[in-house]
Amino acid sequence: MSHHERGVITVCFGDRHQQIATNLVRSLRSSSPGIPICAITDRPWPAELPQPDVVLIRKLDAALEGSIYGWKAQYLFPETPFSRTLYLDPDVYVARDVSDVFGLLDHYDVGFRFFGPPLMEDKSLAYHPKCHGGVILFRRSPQSEQFFADHLALYRERVRVARDLGHSPVIDDERTWAIALARSKARPVHLDNYLAFHYRELSAFWHPPLIFHGRFRDPAAIHARLLDDWPDTTNDLDQRLWLPRLDSFIRPSARWRDPLLFAYIAIRKLFSRFARFVGL
Repeated sequence: MSHHERGVITVCFGDRHQQIATNLVRSLRSSSPGIPICAITDRPWPAELPQPDVVLIRKLDAALEGSIYGWKAQYLFPETPFSRTLYLDPDVYVARDVSDVFGLLDHYDVGFRFFGPPLMEDKSLAYHPKCHGGVILFRRSPQSEQFFADHLALYRERVRVARDLGHSPVIDDERTWAIALARSKARPVHLDNYLAFHYRELSAFWHPPLIFHGRFRDPAAIHARLLDDWPDTTNDLDQRLWLPRLDSFIRPSARWRDPLLFAYIAIRKLFSRFARFVGL
């Protein structure tokens, strides 16, 4: 597959999001040097920042004005210069080479991480999960094109209804992605958390993450510590647990060898004994 046929795209409207995308561009250059980067933005890219390969300057449709997810709904599919695209939010750190991720598109049209509570949208979609919007994988196909067009129409309608009711036009696109996907003919693949790992979520891993999503203090250091304790990444039976408040991974299967887990268990046992002693 030619490198021109695949690439990463991000959407960075506003100075702040261009600044946030600095870690994304740098980490992708380091981990996946053969993958080109396209940024969709609303202003020239600052010369002092790491440069994407392609910068597209666009303006948000007036009907979606004020809806911070509208730019993704409007531009993601029509503007990508690649046949196979991995969309990443600006606040993403790419820890490992993502080249092989595009191979999923030999079999599927789109990829999302399914997560969160059930939609409770209607009887047929009551227990459908949301689609994480920070990492989206897709290829150009008639099914994908129709899916993205239907999603844009649904998103526009949700924004219009919200405005008519006097509500905020900031619509949760993780809900609308899920609804449109359920109604489409596009073949979806679930991107597990190693491809869409969000730092705020308590997560279990059987493979080290490729993509860290969120405002980590130092994702490179966290990733390096994880790999030091995970010498055999082909072992998919040895689980790790991410504890967001501690910024650390632990191994539940080796509780006495893990200092964090040992301390937690010891403190819990001491507290339980104290509680029984004082009659709590």
